[in-house]
Amino acid sequence: AREVACVICAARDVTQFQHLNERLSMHEEILRQTTDRISVIGTDFRYKMTNAANAAFSGKSPEDFIGLHVRDHIGPDRFDRRARAHFENCFAGQSVEYEHELVLPSGVTRHIRVRMDPYRDDGGAVTGALVVLRDITEAALMAQTLRRQAREDALTGLANRHALQDELQRVIEDTASRRGMAVLLTIDLDGFKVVNDLAGHSGGDALLKQIAGFLRSVATPDMLCARLGGDEFAVLCRGLREAAAWDLGCRITAGLSGMRFVWQGLPHAITASVGIAMITPPRPGEPELSVFQILNEADTACLHAKSIGGARPVIYRPDADEMVAHRLDIGNLQIVRA
Repeated sequence: AREVACVICAARDVTQFQHLNERLSMHEEILRQTTDRISVIGTDFRYKMTNAANAAFSGKSPEDFIGLHVRDHIGPDRFDRRARAHFENCFAGQSVEYEHELVLPSGVTRHIRVRMDPYRDDGGAVTGALVVLRDITEAALMAQTLRRQAREDALTGLANRHALQDELQRVIEDTASRRGMAVLLTIDLDGFKVVNDLAGHSGGDALLKQIAGFLRSVATPDMLCARLGGDEFAVLCRGLREAAAWDLGCRITAGLSGMRFVWQGLPHAITASVGIAMITPPRPGEPELSVFQILNEADTACLHAKSIGGARPVIYRPDADEMVAHRLDIGNLQIVRA
């Protein structure tokens, strides 16, 4: 029988392998727990791997994705129309980032941010794309809400003065370049202070909301209705000539005069003065109109309408003595405010 003559002992330092294993486990756990949808897609447009979040989004397992062509996953239309070009840019060595809206089968729309980075082998050659999809729906909706609130009157939901001025600047530029016409109407309620004193601020707010509803009812898609502040409103419309602008001003004043406003059982008569400023291309050698100039002209005409009894529209005439006086008054007021 053979006897054991000696024992050979060998020791190996496996610390490095242990660290590698821990790092690998950590990376796998991160991929498993993250809500980002992560995939590696080869230059043949087929999935090399995907994480649990991306698989679960489609009701599949990660193994189901291996070898799947992107076209078969997202559909030929989305692949050919948008995704293919982004992938080809990524395979060429570029990092790509974009956002898109995804309509789910349920009809719900999700906002997705897509990030693609070249995936390289040990030699540095691009063998695919590392794709990260992040759902940013809540952030996108919040941004939309903030943008809308920045341009919307909080009480009436109409555009605010800032939004009107921006659109008015675009209208002025378009009118100058295309030789078209447009019109700005400013609307100032006659005797709003009386209504506010009798009905209180709640009643005044209710009246302003009712007037906003009326303006929406007469507006066409090419009109922008705005509340400038207090009891001042405005309507900006492209393509109207003077006769049509006058007709619109008459319809607004007549509609407000015929509007029934009742607060706590008491009826209140409503009338308004309307100032009309025509926006036309500048003549050769003349400077382009400014936003301030157009607003000033409409305000001047509106003040003149009030001074002769209200409840009527007035078209701005630069050579009318009364309007010149009002224009000078408004100019002095602007200088004092400055």
